[in-house]
Amino acid sequence: LLSWGANSYGQLGQGRKCEEIRSPKNVQFDSNASILNDLTNIVVGGNQSFLISNDGTVYGCGLNNVGQLGTVNLEEHSFVRLSILIKYKIIQLSCKWDTCHAVTNDGYCIGWGSNTFGQLGIHPKQIKQTKEALVLCDNVLQVATGLRHSVVLLKNGKLKTAGDGKRGQLGRKFPTEEYKYEYVENLENIAIIACGQNFTLALTRDKKLFGWGCNKFGQLGMAPEKCQFSEVPLQIKIVLPLPEEIILDDIVLKCGWTHCILQVGNKLFAWGRNNYGQLGISDNNLPYSYTMAEVLIGENVKSVAVGAEHNLLITEDGVLKTWGWNEHGSCGDGSEISAIYQPSAIKTQSAPVIISAGSAHSFCLLK
Repeated sequence: LLSWGANSYGQLGQGRKCEEIRSPKNVQFDSNASILNDLTNIVVGGNQSFLISNDGTVYGCGLNNVGQLGTVNLEEHSFVRLSILIKYKIIQLSCKWDTCHAVTNDGYCIGWGSNTFGQLGIHPKQIKQTKEALVLCDNVLQVATGLRHSVVLLKNGKLKTAGDGKRGQLGRKFPTEEYKYEYVENLENIAIIACGQNFTLALTRDKKLFGWGCNKFGQLGMAPEKCQFSEVPLQIKIVLPLPEEIILDDIVLKCGWTHCILQVGNKLFAWGRNNYGQLGISDNNLPYSYTMAEVLIGENVKSVAVGAEHNLLITEDGVLKTWGWNEHGSCGDGSEISAIYQPSAIKTQSAPVIISAGSAHSFCLLK
């Protein structure tokens, strides 16, 4: 297991903290190395990282200032098992910044960490932060989190949102913050959800894409001068109609702080902010694009990971490529270049299997 990028709080799991590690290094395990044999997913948040095993066990490292890890220490520099989740089997976890949400095998959404903006669906005056995992919703398929808001996809195909709504990211017209989960009206049959910093995307089962919230950099597929933000879902034009043979399992939708990536089969499409090359466009004079365009990789894509302002992918030939913001070495090329504008190969000793990207750090499991 390799990690690189920002490490101010030990979020790389290297057994120590330092400002940054600019090229991939092996993660150091004290006693939990056996998890690599059963690792099914890696989730990288703001200043913390999580490993999920196939039995639903979760390990974490990094910053714990508001209970993100549920431990007694302010920081964990090596991966430790999250004792607050022992009674749960976790199948999915989301942590965009300092609030964590997870879905259990029996369909509950649980949450812990910061609740300063009500992103746990509870009034901050009641709970501002928590090291305990709280049950928030039931009948849940997926959860996605932004900087200060959260979205749950229910088994009936509808959405509920909570937290900060100042930019319309909750999908409802009401006061700027909502302290309990409420439905997004006039939106159903949802299959996939993703959150950016202050916006939300949703793909329906009939392959229509909707977005709401901040549109400062064209995240909603519209020119910012025409629409700065939307409190209600707007349909986003998919440039290339999705082929009939493409099933939902072949589609991946992910968001960074202000950019979006859509994987359709073995191709990638991107839109939104491009100040650090997030869109994989060689033209570094293009600050953003509200038009979805293909990321030219030169090879077929197997999987993609989207960080705050950088991205990782694995090609079908087993090559790791990275691009975007690189100030703290989050792209892992070892250089001092602050931004990489096109997907560039990173050498690994063996084929990459699982990748994940966070605010300024990255992980990759090798075969």
